[in-house]
Amino acid sequence: MRFHKLTPCLLVIILAGCTDNVDRTETVDPAPAPTHAAPVTTPASAPDPAAVASDSVLAPDSVPAATSGLTAEFYVLVDPVDFPILAADAKPDFTKVSQGVNYDAVDDNFADTGLWTDFYVRWTGTITIAKEGKYTFFTESDDGSRLSIDGKQVVDNSGLHAMEEQFGEIELKAGEYPIKLELFQAAGGVGCKMSWQVEGAEKAIVPASVLKPK
Repeated sequence: MRFHKLTPCLLVIILAGCTDNVDRTETVDPAPAPTHAAPVTTPASAPDPAAVASDSVLAPDSVPAATSGLTAEFYVLVDPVDFPILAADAKPDFTKVSQGVNYDAVDDNFADTGLWTDFYVRWTGTITIAKEGKYTFFTESDDGSRLSIDGKQVVDNSGLHAMEEQFGEIELKAGEYPIKLELFQAAGGVGCKMSWQVEGAEKAIVPASVLKPK
């Protein structure tokens, strides 16, 4: 093979042409590292209804029957003319829970017991006082009734009589107190109601919501 000698000028031209074969692919800068996304805030969960209910004051109508009212103990007697003196070990003929004491006078079946004559009943438990003040309590009964709170007699409505109301006053601080209402029934009609009134409020039947059976 014969090689021709290239002049310097021709060599420059050839080298210049070779630059057309250089890879002209553009260099792309790597994508910037992604920035951290803002943390996702999880909404606070809704309060547990049971927990809310446990901290709420229940309205009177929603208080369960098993935890409200007073324990009523009935004793069948023979011709009573006054409150009986019961032996320490005397057992009631039957017991029930009364949701408040609000019984109109009837000639039979007092308080769904089947009794209407010759008996004695005592309602016992506790009463909750929400606000300190002077309270007036009333008993209306046929025959005799009497009411004690915290061991103190507040109302004396004793004797043989038709439906008759008596009242008494007592100063009470906020808290829970033992309460006892008694009724004895001879012959004829029978009924019993227990009401209260605090300063600035209307007289009303003592609601079951503030009473707790023993």
